[in-house]
Amino acid sequence: MYYLIFIPLYLISLLPLRLLYFFGDGIYALLYYVIGYRKEVVMGNLAIAFPEKSIEERTRLAKSFYHNFVDTFIETLKFISWSYESASKRFETDLSGLEAAYTTGKNIHLIGLHNFNWEFVNWGLAKSSKYPFVGIYMPVGSKPIDKIIRNMRAKQGTILIPATDFRNHYLRNKKISNMYWESLPTKVLENQPMHTG
Repeated sequence: MYYLIFIPLYLISLLPLRLLYFFGDGIYALLYYVIGYRKEVVMGNLAIAFPEKSIEERTRLAKSFYHNFVDTFIETLKFISWSYESASKRFETDLSGLEAAYTTGKNIHLIGLHNFNWEFVNWGLAKSSKYPFVGIYMPVGSKPIDKIIRNMRAKQGTILIPATDFRNHYLRNKKISNMYWESLPTKVLENQPMHTG
């Protein structure tokens, strides 16, 4: 089953990014205009978050969200076959703060917001930082898809820890300097109290 899913995704990921973005525009139109995927939820959330905005303004925000959502999916698909050299042309990192923190011997915990493709951070920091880079992630329900995502994220040396096992991993390794990265709702970790004393 794994290869039945992986091989088509890998072949698609070999297409030029510009062409993938073009297909992504079609997917956006399909999701937003035809299927209306979770449109009521998105518009409802925007109404709660921005009650002062008009329906037209919230509609523009919704369309922007769907574009970003699809572009993130397209870029993540590209990471399956992307080389670090090619991907690194699309982001830059300033590690001076992390390098200074590394000399203290303490752990660092980074939290990223879901308004960009965090896979760039995953690759950039795992490849460039002196810290062992530990990515906290929520496993996907489909085992083949989960394996594809884990392999993609581990390519540059990221150590992947399921959010459900984060507490145990932290307690086992709290004396080792690590950089923890999560792009998850904080409630996932609130249910796992840690005692570091």
